[in-house]
Amino acid sequence: MLAIPRRVLVVEDDYFQAERLARSVRRRGDRVVGPFPSSAQALPHLARADAAILDVRLGPGTCFAVADECRIRTQPFVFISAYEDSIVPGRFALAPFHPKPCDTEVILDDLYERSGPAEFIPERSIEAVLPFLLRRARRLVPDERAAERLVAATLKAAIAAEGSDSLPPDVIPWLFDLLDEEYLSRGRDRML
Repeated sequence: MLAIPRRVLVVEDDYFQAERLARSVRRRGDRVVGPFPSSAQALPHLARADAAILDVRLGPGTCFAVADECRIRTQPFVFISAYEDSIVPGRFALAPFHPKPCDTEVILDDLYERSGPAEFIPERSIEAVLPFLLRRARRLVPDERAAERLVAATLKAAIAAEGSDSLPPDVIPWLFDLLDEEYLSRGRDRML
């Protein structure tokens, strides 16, 4: 069995804290979406994430627009902040809050507990991964036909790469990364 890498959106304006969080996510075998220093930069990438770590204060702004969108999408998220938890609006009263400085492993344990168990592909084959790729594509573009086109484009790109000796040893996680790259290169509007 092979675990499907989770995609964790990191919204943090402190470069060193963002890198520390990103390293911890990668050490667990998962992927980082971002990091982004502002809500405006993070929002367009939220569909690519399974969960989010949100610094409350981002320069002159906050992360609450991203948190609102996470709630709408039922994506788990955690807040981190050097400020008191009273800075968080009441609508997020039940959201987990970790004061800075905080242990990144504790944050990830909390986030992953809220995300539920990791998904596993029963065997290492393209046929076994297709339903999981399609599920991820449907999260990116809710239109069924557009999601199928996105998976088809991903598989075409994978076939093209096969002849270039650039296939990584972990093909399954690479296919999920390739799906994200295809989505980013085509854009959501062009897929519909």
